[in-house]
Amino acid sequence: MITHLGVYEELGRHPDLNHPKSDKLVRQFGDVDVGGLPYIVFLDTKGQMIVNSNRPSEKKAAGENIGYPSAPEEIDWLMVMIKKAAPTLSEADAGIVERWLRKASS
Repeated sequence: MITHLGVYEELGRHPDLNHPKSDKLVRQFGDVDVGGLPYIVFLDTKGQMIVNSNRPSEKKAAGENIGYPSAPEEIDWLMVMIKKAAPTLSEADAGIVERWLRKASS
């Protein structure tokens, strides 16, 4: 299941689009740098985080959010996320996603 939560919408001058307590969930599942939305979290069936879009970084202990992945290292991290969250996804299907992202970002 995919769920979208409106959070930090006041940055786009639409605080009315924020879901109640969504900022609490963002903090629960990882510190997000507001400059890098969207923020992506994959959860298991029990609601426990598998991985989030904070790419490991020497600059920030919590990592840096990749936002919409367009840089090669951001796409690399999204692919790591997908493989962790969907380990049964075939290499062929993962390759389709990766090729599409790299083409869209060039």
